[in-house]
Amino acid sequence: MPNESVVMLKESLEDLEKINLPEGYELKTFEPGDEVKWVELMRAVFPESDWTVERFVEVFASQPQFDPEGLFFIVKGDEYVATALGWYDDLNVKEVGRVHWVGVREEHRGKGLGKAIVLAVLHYLKGKGSQKAILDTQEYRKPAIKLYESLGFKRI
Repeated sequence: MPNESVVMLKESLEDLEKINLPEGYELKTFEPGDEVKWVELMRAVFPESDWTVERFVEVFASQPQFDPEGLFFIVKGDEYVATALGWYDDLNVKEVGRVHWVGVREEHRGKGLGKAIVLAVLHYLKGKGSQKAILDTQEYRKPAIKLYESLGFKRI
């Protein structure tokens, strides 16, 4: 089924590639006020989603495992064009970190931004002590699956 969930695991966070961004793009982490930018980005990338600032706060920002340093954005000027979140399903189990809510605006795809934002999260998780990373996606997201496989993720 095209909407079937796919779980992928990266067995090792050793020897991660360096993050490379095209000229004009910058990597930044979450700052107060970025909730609105995150919601706008999620609605653009995942139009089927129903994200609001209140829901972002409830699901992420108010949770003990939320770390502003783990929520990454790629910006071009004042436009937020990509995001991904480093997350722990259980704060007591840091061995496996989650790459969560990866998204790149359609008009900025094909420039290596997805790879850069996922690598930012992987470097973050490794820095927090994780040895492995897990993520969920959907079967129909073929370009995303191809990217994750190129970074060493395997279906489980």
